[in-house]
Amino acid sequence: MVGVVPPVDFLDVPFTVGLGPQVVLADLALSYRLASRARSTGEAYGSTGVQRFEALGLRLAVAGDPDVGEGFARTVFARLDAAESATALMETVRCHLELGARVEDTAAALFVHANTVRYRLSRFHELTGLDLRRPADAFRAWWAIEAEVMRNR
Repeated sequence: MVGVVPPVDFLDVPFTVGLGPQVVLADLALSYRLASRARSTGEAYGSTGVQRFEALGLRLAVAGDPDVGEGFARTVFARLDAAESATALMETVRCHLELGARVEDTAAALFVHANTVRYRLSRFHELTGLDLRRPADAFRAWWAIEAEVMRNR
């Protein structure tokens, strides 16, 4: 179903709705394609309600190219699988990246001491070789985690 609607701030529905950007009539086909991607991304993540193209960010790429995510996840998780605390490490990395790589904010969100966060990030680096201070490594770790989150839904 396709609709041309004014901006929707909130729509509480038990299914996924994709919302593309506002465009002039000549660009309606582009907005439709982007709304379709927003809907399929929301479904891939198990989300219902309105999924705005603009709000989904790079998750659109994760959902749109599962092979890349699977490749990143295999390399990252293969190295972590042997670690006794792989789940805690991944949750710490995910939270750390979501909160702008701020150790104190990550510690507060996870209800742990900042030194615990530093230790986990160091351990992640030791096990995977990914240095989260390097944008390419942080992006690769983020993509792998998002692919795993999507796959587990």
